[in-house]
Amino acid sequence: MKTTLFLILSFCLYSFHSLAQCNANICPPGEVEPAFCAGEACVLCSPALLDGYVGKMPTWNVCTVPEPFCGSIENNIWFAFVAREDSLELVITPFNCIGLPGTSGMQAEIYGTTNCQDFWSVSDCLSPGDPVPIYLVAKDLTPGEVYYLMLDGWAADVCEFSIEVLYGGGNNSGVTPQSATISGPNQIDVEITGDTVGYQAVAEDAGYYIWEIMPASAGQILNQSTALGDAIVKWDTQIDSTVVAEICVTPYNECEAGPQTCMSVTIVPAPLPPTIICEGMVPLCESDNPIVEGKLPPPSGGAMAFPGCTSSVLNNPIWYYFIAATDSIAFAITPHNCAVTPYNPGMQGAIYRSCVNPSETAMALYCDCSESVFELASGEFIVGVPYFLLVDGCLGNICDFSIDVVYGAIAPPPPPLAPSGISGNDTSCVGQTDAFTVMDTTQNVHYVWQISPPIGAITGGQGTDSITIAWNSTGIAQLCVAAEGACDDSPEICMEVNVCPDLDIAILGDEVACAHTTEDYEAFVNVSGDYILNWTVNGGGFISSLDSNHITVTWLEAGPAEVCVEAVSFGGDTLHACLNVTVSEPLIAALESADTLIFPENEGWITLCLGDTLSLTAYPSDGQQILSTNADYTYNWDFGDGNTDEDKTIRHVYQTAGCFELSLFMSDADLCPLTPVLNQKVRVIELPQITLEPPAPDVVCAGTEVILNVADFPASEKISCYNTLFSNDTLYPVPDGTGASVSDVVHISGYPAGNVFSAGDLERICVNMEHSWMRDLEIKLICPSGASVILHNHPGQFGGEVFLGEPFENDEGMNPVPGVGYTYCWEPDFQGLTWLAYADAFQPQTLPPGTYRSFEPLSNLDGCPLNGDWTLEVTDLWAGDNGILFSWELELMPKDSFEVLNSLAWENDPSIVFYSEDSIVAQPEFSTTYQLNVANNFGCENTWEYFVETLPDSANACLPCDSLFAEIEPDTLLIGCDDVFPVVLHGNTSYDSQNLQFSWFLDSNLVSTDQDLTIAQQGQVVFSVFSPLTGCLASDTLEMIIDKNAPIANAGPDTTLPCPGTGQVVLDGSQSSAGPNIMYEWFDVSGNIVSMEQTATVTQPGLYLLKVTDTSNGCFETDKVVVTNPAPLNFATLSVPDSCDLGIGQAGIIIPNPPDPVSYLWSNGDTTEMISGLISGTYEVQITYGDSCQIDTSIFVDTVECLTGVFEHISGLK
Repeated sequence: MKTTLFLILSFCLYSFHSLAQCNANICPPGEVEPAFCAGEACVLCSPALLDGYVGKMPTWNVCTVPEPFCGSIENNIWFAFVAREDSLELVITPFNCIGLPGTSGMQAEIYGTTNCQDFWSVSDCLSPGDPVPIYLVAKDLTPGEVYYLMLDGWAADVCEFSIEVLYGGGNNSGVTPQSATISGPNQIDVEITGDTVGYQAVAEDAGYYIWEIMPASAGQILNQSTALGDAIVKWDTQIDSTVVAEICVTPYNECEAGPQTCMSVTIVPAPLPPTIICEGMVPLCESDNPIVEGKLPPPSGGAMAFPGCTSSVLNNPIWYYFIAATDSIAFAITPHNCAVTPYNPGMQGAIYRSCVNPSETAMALYCDCSESVFELASGEFIVGVPYFLLVDGCLGNICDFSIDVVYGAIAPPPPPLAPSGISGNDTSCVGQTDAFTVMDTTQNVHYVWQISPPIGAITGGQGTDSITIAWNSTGIAQLCVAAEGACDDSPEICMEVNVCPDLDIAILGDEVACAHTTEDYEAFVNVSGDYILNWTVNGGGFISSLDSNHITVTWLEAGPAEVCVEAVSFGGDTLHACLNVTVSEPLIAALESADTLIFPENEGWITLCLGDTLSLTAYPSDGQQILSTNADYTYNWDFGDGNTDEDKTIRHVYQTAGCFELSLFMSDADLCPLTPVLNQKVRVIELPQITLEPPAPDVVCAGTEVILNVADFPASEKISCYNTLFSNDTLYPVPDGTGASVSDVVHISGYPAGNVFSAGDLERICVNMEHSWMRDLEIKLICPSGASVILHNHPGQFGGEVFLGEPFENDEGMNPVPGVGYTYCWEPDFQGLTWLAYADAFQPQTLPPGTYRSFEPLSNLDGCPLNGDWTLEVTDLWAGDNGILFSWELELMPKDSFEVLNSLAWENDPSIVFYSEDSIVAQPEFSTTYQLNVANNFGCENTWEYFVETLPDSANACLPCDSLFAEIEPDTLLIGCDDVFPVVLHGNTSYDSQNLQFSWFLDSNLVSTDQDLTIAQQGQVVFSVFSPLTGCLASDTLEMIIDKNAPIANAGPDTTLPCPGTGQVVLDGSQSSAGPNIMYEWFDVSGNIVSMEQTATVTQPGLYLLKVTDTSNGCFETDKVVVTNPAPLNFATLSVPDSCDLGIGQAGIIIPNPPDPVSYLWSNGDTTEMISGLISGTYEVQITYGDSCQIDTSIFVDTVECLTGVFEHISGLK
């Protein structure tokens, strides 16, 4: 017996692990998922995993249909499992079935197969044709083998369903797979192994494997084979140093996961790839189609391989490169005018990621030759990355062609980096040759050099980073260089080179200057030995900076001037040179307006209404007359709102109201370039706005009173547009000498005529200056009327030295050298010290910057006109020191600038019965438009129109209230399980819906204002209809009751037939719901109704379903009961043979545990369990037991030769 049991156990384990099935797909432990085909179904560890599964049938399936089957198959699905017992009992319960013309439920069968093509049935084939539970029994299963459950919708019904395992599910435990052994390379070196290699895992008791790389960034598993244990890995070799990673594998079978096994892998960095440039690459520079119009060259050099296309070769290709601007790009290549060959094959093309290995980086290929347009497209571009486009003539075909971008966008290659600078002499003389070199050069870059004006010639090196220039004319040259790019050159970098004449001494610099600007001048001395330079300026300017051979001159006044230099050698020799300079006044603008009233005479504003067009034409003027317009003037307008213009005549519309500074810069090569010639204030007035309260009605009935009333209308408002800060930053030297003075003016304009100054209007007055002796000075502010106030007083020629700022002390005389200015301010209410009081109190070397009290009160200026010239005057009253006034400013407190007055006026209409400035009352009989005109004191107008549609009295919405009704039907609505939910209620009314308002209330809460209501809860529903034109209201009420309560279904306990295969039992549903609306239906396993009463009498074993339905709401509930056969009677027969025909034979029945009662009836009439005195023959016996259960059997009494012994024969017990 031990041997026999061992053999049986060994067989089961072998069968369990061999899994003789046609699919190798094993379900992950604990997961259940059906498949469309048997060969695709993953294998479950045991049928127990199906217990409790809920799913839904597909709409269609065309996979393998097993034969034979008891019906047709349209939308079947499959489950695969390993049998755990020799039999299996399942219940499949369909619900929520959808089918045409009605619902028919599901059908099912269980199969065995070895190839997923040929199937044999191991269960009943059940196809009840109704949506009832299916009781499915499979027998004679081999534990450890794989079987397949197929489910199908009867007539393609789409049902949801649940599965219940009644018997034979077994458990979910199995044999755990052993640790896997990994084979494959443990060191990755691209030059030896490549970066893509294979690995193999083997583990005992495993059915499939899951691979993993740690860290994940070290590589990528390309195509792991879970069943075979194979994995292809691409390791990342584009790394800076050696990396150690791990490749790990976890073995699984259908029941368990085994331990993870890992192998360390050393990854050696790949060598840098060689730089390969596609021959003759052409950049794609254009952005508008066609981006290329070209012609293929003649073939040369023989055929070449076509990367990525094994069926074709290249003959006369052109390579283009471009930068991707979107991730999806499509090019259309259109050949035309192809040269005639034996036949015209046309063109081919491709797009590649790189030229290093183009065959491995192809993004789009067109290997089939085309003589018409073809497309190259990809959606895998990376924005900002370069790519390569190839076009070629098939068989060397020479074609004209064009390339267009169908969708997406490309960008040209970026320009090269600009040179960082030029090294070389910035001074030279006529006849000399000098070398110049680009700083920080870049390899393989072509440089373009230019000289302007062309006073020299490039004698060598053009195109390279170093050139030589021979100078042939005197002047200041701009030497510029740019790096030449594929599409655009880099920005130019320039340097100035001063070229002196072939003289002993000369001055280089502009012979034309502008007043209130600075210019640089340089001396060239062509003598040997050391020398000293003495500079002088004659005319309206002074030297503001001196540095050996260079000076900077600040020009103050227009007129002829002269810059001179004298070179004195140590031996006493003297050289002298002068440069005549014409100093011009800056240009100003003479304006002509295309609009009237654009300059209010009393304010100097340009005033516009929002939406008006500003139209101006500028003419150059010197302040006295318009200059010749033949010169090439440039115009640069700035409108102050972020917009600019460069035309002589401008037309501009401001988009918002407010205050703006309009400025104009003009330039002329012969006069003063980019001089500000116009600063004009522009104020844009908002159009008057109004609102009506209440809003104007859209529709009224004829004769209804309409009130249009203006609310929140601003009759007047103040707008501030004045500048408050006025400054001048022109540099002025403060001359040395008793009584010498310098003055500067700021002009204030834009304030209404008659506005006068008050000390309360002043924020502060500030100067930025330096001087080597503060006590020299008196500083005075003079207003437009001539009144003045002394800010800092001169105490007399006594007292110690106090600096203002940081002066340059070694520049005594009339040409001071600028130092560093400090800012000093005076404020009206400041209670601190004056300059002198601070100096006397603290004896500082330098007066600190900050705020001080003025010597005279600033209120001395009260009453001065605001508009006009305000002058700052600085006077030196003690000789011996000088300084510089860098800038000064006058800042006023903000002031309201002007008032906007608004007015209203209604247009007359016959229907208006009452007027006022801001409202009207009308009684229109017909549809009418009412017009309101709004204006302000600046002429800005706005018109508002209100259209009131007027309906006649006969219109539905204007009928009397007794004709209006609201209705919803029925009065009470019961919603049950069979009803569509949620419910859509429609409100009926006597009017059409136009000009009516609808309201739905649920339990007094407003839930909708539509004519229809979608509702999903019970309660009192009220539908109301309101006519706003007449004030009429009607309503109706509905009681909404939702009853989706299912009845109770109780089929009673499971029971047993009184006798095996015979007898009957009564199934008791008395514990279910009862009542006049309750209906009972009993179903057998085939879906047949066996009773429609509360009880059912059945004679067959199996699963029975009780469905209890409440007919008042359509809701139902089900319950099931199982009827089984009793165990068969266990008995044995006894036979004693007769001998020598003596009649000594015997027959009997042996029952180990006899039931009570039990009786016997033999064919010879005896009623005992043993009969004797029998001759040879067959004797029938009927055994009656239990509840009239009967078993018929027979016993043969044999005969033997006449012997002295008697032998008994006992048949084995059942």
